[in-house]
Amino acid sequence: MVRVLFGDESRGDYLLTEAFLTVDGASFHVDWEQSCEGVRAAVARAEHDVYLVSASIGGGRGMALVRELAPITKGIVLLVLAKADTELEVAAVRDGAADVLVYSEMTPNAAVRTLRKALARHRAARVHAQIASPEPLPDIASPALLYGRIEGALARSRLGRAGVAVVTVRLEREHSPPSSWPPAMLLAAVERVRSCVREVDTVGLLVGDLVIVVEDQDNGSQAARIADRVLDAMGQPIAVRGSTVAVTTSVGVAAYPEDGETVADLLHGSGLAAGSARDAGGNTFRFRSSPLNQQAVRRLLLQRALDGAIARGEFSLQYQPQVDLRSGLLLGVEALLRWNHPDLGAVSPVEFVPVLEASDRINDVGEWVLRAACEQGQRWLSRGVPVRIGVNVSARQFRKRGLTELVRQTLEDCALPPVWIGLELTETLLLESSDEIREAIASLRRLGVKISLDDFGMGYASLTYIKRFPMDALKIDREFVRGLPLDIENAAITSAIVALAQSLGLQVVAEGVENEAEEEFLRSLGCTAVQGFLHAKPMTATDLDIWRHVPERR
Repeated sequence: MVRVLFGDESRGDYLLTEAFLTVDGASFHVDWEQSCEGVRAAVARAEHDVYLVSASIGGGRGMALVRELAPITKGIVLLVLAKADTELEVAAVRDGAADVLVYSEMTPNAAVRTLRKALARHRAARVHAQIASPEPLPDIASPALLYGRIEGALARSRLGRAGVAVVTVRLEREHSPPSSWPPAMLLAAVERVRSCVREVDTVGLLVGDLVIVVEDQDNGSQAARIADRVLDAMGQPIAVRGSTVAVTTSVGVAAYPEDGETVADLLHGSGLAAGSARDAGGNTFRFRSSPLNQQAVRRLLLQRALDGAIARGEFSLQYQPQVDLRSGLLLGVEALLRWNHPDLGAVSPVEFVPVLEASDRINDVGEWVLRAACEQGQRWLSRGVPVRIGVNVSARQFRKRGLTELVRQTLEDCALPPVWIGLELTETLLLESSDEIREAIASLRRLGVKISLDDFGMGYASLTYIKRFPMDALKIDREFVRGLPLDIENAAITSAIVALAQSLGLQVVAEGVENEAEEEFLRSLGCTAVQGFLHAKPMTATDLDIWRHVPERR
């Protein structure tokens, strides 16, 4: 709670200011003094964080009071409330006021924002004055630069280019803040925090806390990963002059726009979240927003549970049939990854796949999926019932050098001819439109592997992109199949996709087909194959063997 003293003779102005500063639960408590003497006494008691002095107090002696208090304003935040007057505003700041609030321009948001900015600037200046380290802190932004980086990140986010989160790292050693630490210890702590962020992130020192500006995050997921890494890094004692010192770390995260839309809002929110983490015992992190907090906790739980999941045998594959619309026979299957954790149970791919794709684990898991699919393909082939298996490949896997060699070696190890395996790519990969990716796709096709474009229509690619890449098939996303043929828009889109794909010599597989009306319409368009619950849900290899031999399955 920020304590504010309002100095003014008008009770009405006091009540209005109090209402402005406490609207929507803003964390300000406002006291009132009617005289210059009362304000002086309050400053001497140092019971408040902010002193808001009206220029009209004491019969218009407010500016004189500001000049009188100026020598001690290094220890307080002093603001002036006045009528619109440019010369007065300049004089107030020159005489020691942190800022000026203008009566005619004052709204609840403006009042709260001005006070928060003034507090943040004041605290930053005080902390930097306290920390006079003989060793420069590496790559640490000044308060002004930190503010600028957050402003720039917010501007980019408003244009839809990236998300923004502010992460506050609050460090304590035996309840003492970094401002009282030996310089060598502070330097070691800063270096640890710096090691946890990316090159594009900004780290600054503000109000005794380390503050990280994080861009390119989705609902705080990147910020949560950084927070988790910071906690791990700071979990080990710091060695200082032959001894080790334990540090308590409390991390708070505020994300735009959930937790605020201004620099002051995000700094204030992340600071409150760090305080919440500290109140919880420290060595943890909190989001300012409860929903984001729950998402982040769940995501981190999944990240940690995924470690070692391959070695523990928690992954398995299920297979969903693709049926040829002309013959009604099984054309192939799509291999779908499933995860069954001993404590979490069966975790939905909707939850864990994005976590995998955002980490380096996707490469290891992708290799496991490829090998497991090839081994199953060889088992079917050895029984004389070969089935082509489609394996999803993420953009991160595809960018990794040596994918063609990995596929070739895996097929050779499993004694599976390349014709029985296919790779399904995402649209985002095509957007890169690089020579390396085109050559990788071409080399895989030369190897004999079929290449399909998965979930077509849900990303940003178009048939213009497909022309640049050697492809065998595209799969129409289920969103465009739903409701056919009654959904006129979906019918028009699907018809266009099928016609244009056919003109390029591509097979077309429609996903998510759930009823006969949808299938009949797709057949009338000349769609090659369908995949969906109308024919079968994803199933184990054993169940697929049974499904194939049931004549009444369709």
